[in-house]
Parts: sequence; C-alpha cells; structure tokens
Amino acid sequence: MYTLNERLPTTNGYVKQINLYPLELQLKTPFKTAHGLTTARPITLVELVWGDGSRGYGEIQSFYDAAYDAETQAISIAAIRAAAPAVFQNSIPVGMPSFARAALEMAFSAVMPAREGAQLISLPTMVDDTAQGVPVGQAIGIMPNAQGLTNQIEWAIDQGYQRIKLKLGAVPYDDVIAQVVPRFPTTMFSADGNGGFAVHDGLQRLQRLEGMGFTFIEQPFSEDQNELNIAAIKQLTSLRISLDESLHSIEDYERYRQTGALFTIKQAKIGGWRTAMHILQTDANAWVGGMLASGLGRSVDLALAQVSLTNHFAAYIPTDVSGSDRYFERDIIKTPMVIEHGAIQAPTQIELDWEAIHALQVTSTIEIRP
Repeated sequence: MYTLNERLPTTNGYVKQINLYPLELQLKTPFKTAHGLTTARPITLVELVWGDGSRGYGEIQSFYDAAYDAETQAISIAAIRAAAPAVFQNSIPVGMPSFARAALEMAFSAVMPAREGAQLISLPTMVDDTAQGVPVGQAIGIMPNAQGLTNQIEWAIDQGYQRIKLKLGAVPYDDVIAQVVPRFPTTMFSADGNGGFAVHDGLQRLQRLEGMGFTFIEQPFSEDQNELNIAAIKQLTSLRISLDESLHSIEDYERYRQTGALFTIKQAKIGGWRTAMHILQTDANAWVGGMLASGLGRSVDLALAQVSLTNHFAAYIPTDVSGSDRYFERDIIKTPMVIEHGAIQAPTQIELDWEAIHALQVTSTIEIRP
C-alpha cells in the first residue's frame, strides 16, 4: 500500500498565517453535464504565509453542492480551519477530506520566495525534462442540438485538440451524438457519463457508443452502482471504462486497480498531487482529467500529465487541460497557457493576477492565525 508522509519539508520556517480567498470564475458559456448546468466555478484560493515572508498557493476545487462529490466548498473550508494547528507546524493531518488536503499540499509546494519584487510562483517539478509539450484534449458539455455539437467539435479540432470528450445526458442525446460523431472519422472521441446511466438500459447505451468508435467512457454508472461499471468492463469489446467519481483516495484506486479499468486521476479530488503523481508514474491505465480548475490548478495538472507522458508514452491519453482562453471570462493567473500543435507547455512558474482575484472574490478573505 502506498503511503504519504504527512509532514511536508520546508526551508521557510513555520506557517504563521492561512488566508482563504473565496472566488467565482464566470464561464464564457454554460457547461452542462449529467450533474447539472454550471455557469460560474467556485474556487477558494489558499495562501500560506511563512515566518520569513514566503507564500504558497493552492486552490480548493470542490463545488458548492454535492452533485459531483459529497465534499462541498463549505466542508473543504471547515476542514482547513480544523487543520490549522497542524498546518502551523508545517503538517497536513491524516484523514482530511480530499479537496481540502489537495489544496494544502499544493500550497506547500507552489511557493513564491520572500524577496523584494518577487511575483513568480515556482511549481513543483515532477519530471526532469519539461521541454516537451503536453498533448491535450477538450471536453464539450451537453449541447442543445446536433449543429451546436458539430460547431464545438469543429472549433476544438481547428484549435488542435487531440481528443474530444463529449458529456452525455439523457438517452435521447445519444441520437444527437450518433448524428455527429461519424462526421469526424479520424478524431479520437471519449465520453463522460458522470454516473448518469440507468440500470435498465445502461449496457445497451455503452454498446451503442462502442459501435460509434468511442475509445473510452468515464463513469457511466454512479459511484453507488460501481459494480455495474466493473461488470461492463468484461461485457465490452473495445470501449473501456474509466473510473472518476468512484475515486476519492489512494485506497479507492488500490481497490479497483486489478479490474481492468482506466483511471481518471484528478489531483484535487484524490488528495493531492503527490498521490496523483505516484499513480501516474506506476500505472499506464491512469490519465489526468480536468476539474474546471483555475490557471493555477491547470498548471499543476499539466505537470502531472507530463509525468504520465514521460512514463507511459505509448498508452498516454491526452489530458483534459485546455488553453487559458477556453472556459473562463477571467482567470486568476497572468501566465498564458497556449495550445500549439495540439499540446500545451507545462509552466514551471506562474504569476497570479491579484487584480482579477480581488474582482472575482465573492466573500471576505478568511484569515486564520495561531
């Protein structure tokens, strides 16, 4: 069993203050999935301040409600408040909720030094060679009709995205997909059920997607019906099943590791980038999914995708991380992430946009001191 050292090394002395900035990032267009419609993305920016003035940054990527995961923004924030005594000793308590833990782990690792004029945050280095661009894919939400879906796919292909993920809705939407997908025979398609498939016709829907040439589908059946996801692996010929909502921790991953599933690894959801990196280093069936993260979170996701690319080149699945201009009206970093020839360069440093952060802040800063 893989275990993580809960005490994190630092050369900056001890944390003396935790600041939480609750934000809402507005989407350019609504993003619809089986969980519902998203028009604004809640993100809480976590800032750790050390005694020498160094600052570390992470983000809480849970949602307002429990439609996607039981850990909500409110639960994550409460968990960080409760963890504060340990954080002031440069530690993360065992057993923290995953999103809260991941935010702290990121903040302990993405650090801006305490020197005058410093603005760049150094991100954790996960591979020796960071020169190679990371091939990326694009997720498309549920569209109102076939023409809307076609337009989105054509845009993504024109941008160079190397995989197109289609969010799935109710059964009739499968007919829309069946009209559109065959028009793009050379494009790699995957699907995402977000746990919305029903018992009575779920297998038939999967077989239909398999017939359309989809490479894999994420979480067709809900976490509560995970035995159906596992059973479907044995009932399908070419379409693979990737577990997503079912993964909250390294223990969940270990439980399903021998089932033949793929694994959608989201560092914010599985408890942090160290756990994610361990899985991506050792398992060719694991790949990096996206969480509608801010530029800070997407930067870390790109670094993780580079781990997968480096260790499992032949099996690499283009990550869901998109360019800076894709989802949000305004992001919280100044460092652009631009897609070129189907790939994005993983940054080693980023600069936060504090003007944007303050403009996007929805409630007062939460200041936690010893």
